[in-house]
Amino acid sequence: MLFLLIRKRLVNLAQEIDLVAGMTGDGVNDAPSLKVADIGFSMGDGTQAAQESSDVVILNNSLTSIEKAVLYGRTMTESVKNSLYSSLLLTLLQLL
Repeated sequence: MLFLLIRKRLVNLAQEIDLVAGMTGDGVNDAPSLKVADIGFSMGDGTQAAQESSDVVILNNSLTSIEKAVLYGRTMTESVKNSLYSSLLLTLLQLL
């Protein structure tokens, strides 16, 4: 019970100083922290409570998947941003 409160408090402290708080977990004791975190990752073999409280369920149970997901997300964000800038530029050129 003590560790449950400590984890949740750590997530809250990180959020209070404007950090993005991520949490990983696989058990019922991790569920409150997963719910409070900005993004919660649970393991596919974890409990149903942890999976329902998290934002992402890692099906292959490998923490390296988190790194890959972040890199893919950043790449997609950059691609969408570049596409929007290109579309805006072409629209402006058409108006001239």
